[in-house]
Amino acid sequence: MEWFGGLAGDQTVATLPQSEAFVQAGAAGKSVVEFDRRGKAAKATLALVGTVREAAGFPKE
Repeated sequence: MEWFGGLAGDQTVATLPQSEAFVQAGAAGKSVVEFDRRGKAAKATLALVGTVREAAGFPKE
């Protein structure tokens, strides 16, 4: 987190919405992406993962 904070500074990297999908996915023992890949929460989560991968120098999935 410290390393990533040094890259991003104070700017917002991504915003995850408040969503019942996070709660429902957890209750089902799944990630929000597995639970509802086309939902708003899953799309925001995938965008966050892509941003972190890119900042870390990994290829996009």
